[in-house]
Amino acid sequence: MDNLNYMDLMRWAESLVMELEVDMSLERPLRNYIVNGRRLLALAMLPGEISAHVAKLTACTTMAAHAVFGTHFFSEAMATEARLNEINQKTREYFSTIDPVPLPGGPLRTERQRGAQMIDDVSTDSPIANMAIESLLSNVIVQAWTLFETCACDLWITSVNLRPESLGKKAASAQPYKVKGKEESEKPNDTDGVVIDWEMLAHYKFDLSESMGTMFKVHRRFDFDRLAKIGHAYKAIFGKEVDACFSSDGEDSIFILEALRNLFVHTGGVIDHVFMSRVKKHSTFSKMKLDSRFIVQGPMAAKYLDVCFSHCKKLFEFVNKWIKANPK
Repeated sequence: MDNLNYMDLMRWAESLVMELEVDMSLERPLRNYIVNGRRLLALAMLPGEISAHVAKLTACTTMAAHAVFGTHFFSEAMATEARLNEINQKTREYFSTIDPVPLPGGPLRTERQRGAQMIDDVSTDSPIANMAIESLLSNVIVQAWTLFETCACDLWITSVNLRPESLGKKAASAQPYKVKGKEESEKPNDTDGVVIDWEMLAHYKFDLSESMGTMFKVHRRFDFDRLAKIGHAYKAIFGKEVDACFSSDGEDSIFILEALRNLFVHTGGVIDHVFMSRVKKHSTFSKMKLDSRFIVQGPMAAKYLDVCFSHCKKLFEFVNKWIKANPK
C-alpha cells in the first residue's frame, strides 16, 4: 500500500496561524470561524495526537520501570503492588515534566510529528488503517469546504446587518441567482423584489435595521450552498471588487475545493463525468480515469485546507476594509 504521507498534513497544521485583526463589529463571524477552524484542525491532527500520546506514555513507562527495577525487563514476581504503584507515579511525573521524550531513530521532530510518522508506518502495513486514514483525509477536505461555506454565509449576513442602508438596499434590489443557460430562476418562487409579510415583520419586532441580512438568509433570498451562489450574493452587494475573493483560476482555487467536496459527498470519491468536467484544466486531476477512486494523501489535504483558510482570510480582509471605509 502507498504511504499516505500524513506527516505532511501534520507539519502544515502545526505551522498554521489563524489570527486575524478585524473591526469589533465582525467579532461574531470571526469567533465562529476560529472555533470551527480549530475543530477542523483538531480532527486533522487527531491520529498523530493519539499516536504521540501512546508513544510518550510507553517511553515514560519504560523509563519509570528502569528507575524502579534497574531494567525495563522484570518478572511477575518482582512486580509487587507497591512497585507497580511506584512505576505509575513515576510515569505520571515523567509524562508531565519531560518534553520531548527521547525516542530512538530519525531526526528530532515534534511529538505530534513523530506520532504522524507512526501513522504513516501503520497505514502502509495495514489495509484497515490505510482506509481509515484516507477516509479521514477526504473528510477533512469535505469539512474544509463546509468551513468556507459557513464563514462566507456568516460574514455576508453580518455585513448586511451592519450596513442596511447601503448593502441591505442592494441586496433587496438584486436579481435572484439563475443557473447559466436557463431563462428561469433556479427557484420558481423567487421574485424580482422581496416580499415581506406581516408575520415576518412581527418576528423582527418591526425593526429590520440590525436584522436585514438575517432576514434575507432565513427567507432564502440568498443561498450559500454553492460557490456560484456565494459569489452571486457577495457580488450583489459589493460589486465586482469582491471577485478576487472567489477566483476559480489555478489549481489551488476554491473552485477545486468545492469540486472535491462534491465528489466525496455524492460519489464516495468515485470519479464521474461531473467531476471531470469541473477539473478539465487541472494538470493532474484531468488525467484521472472515470470510475476510479480518488485517493487523498496528506499533502493534498494540507493544500486544500490551506485553500480554505486563505480564502476565508481574503473574505474577512475585504469585508473589514469595506466596513471601515463605509460607515453607512
